[in-house]
Amino acid sequence: MKTPGTQSIGRYLRGIETSGGVSLRQALTAHAALEQRLLAQLPAPLQAHCRLGQIRNNTLILIVDSAAWATRLRFLTPQLIKQFAGDDSVTVDKLEVRIRPQNQPAAPPPAARSPARLSPENAALITSLARSIGDKKLSQALQRLAGRGSGTNRR
Repeated sequence: MKTPGTQSIGRYLRGIETSGGVSLRQALTAHAALEQRLLAQLPAPLQAHCRLGQIRNNTLILIVDSAAWATRLRFLTPQLIKQFAGDDSVTVDKLEVRIRPQNQPAAPPPAARSPARLSPENAALITSLARSIGDKKLSQALQRLAGRGSGTNRR
């Protein structure tokens, strides 16, 4: 149910203008067309790893998903600038490559570890130390620690 004064998202987006006075839809269409022309000029292995970011101050900003692909793309910079020099729809004087890694699946959490166990000898030493200390809280903490010993008896 629509409330009065609301409009569809499509109608809303058609009404938004970019800084150049072009509708947002037209700007997105032009961006997609420019990205397709860019990808057509790249070698096949690089096409899957490169996206057009934006054009700002005659600088074409390209986004790749790793430093290795960024290096390969930087070698093509002079060639790409020459190819865009013949294009009347856009003026490119400089090319900038930025790295934006793809989202990687999160690593599974480490397996829960069982609490560390003390040897019976070390547990006996800690128990002996706990008895000789005058600080009650420290003595109790040492007794709890000594309790981690395998096969120890608390005295």
